[in-house]
Amino acid sequence: MLKILIFNCYPEQSRKNFDLSNVGHPQDLYLDFLSRYAPDAETRVHFLADMDSEMLTDQELESCTGVLWTGSDLTIYAIDPRVTRMIEIARKLCNLDVPSFGSCWGIQMAAVTANGKVAKNPRGREWGIARDIKVTDASGASPINSTASSCISMKSSSCRPR
Repeated sequence: MLKILIFNCYPEQSRKNFDLSNVGHPQDLYLDFLSRYAPDAETRVHFLADMDSEMLTDQELESCTGVLWTGSDLTIYAIDPRVTRMIEIARKLCNLDVPSFGSCWGIQMAAVTANGKVAKNPRGREWGIARDIKVTDASGASPINSTASSCISMKSSSCRPR
């Protein structure tokens, strides 16, 4: 059985703003997807930006089949204990060899975890579409890309062949 841990990486005030705006929560996209395509998966949502939430043990992390990272409105290059905590968890997951998936925030987290660098965009935050993503032989072998054409474009919650 799949055991999936979902990290909601938004701070509590941001989640309250989601409620006030009636836009839903990012973990709901993952929960909906999993209910459709892996209905027997065991899922757990953990609010990682909440410093009062318990730290997960290595045993709890290692018992997961995989981890899904939501986005976040925090900045990964800022000195912030919430971000530091997430980086520590990401490194722990890497050391435990637990597969993780995330877009945007998750990619930044992966880059920092692998000792890469993430810098502030001088033009401000980016929202939008990633265009002309090339499917390589290696990525084309992945089941997630089995129906993708040789070039795809993505936006925050969808992927369409070009």
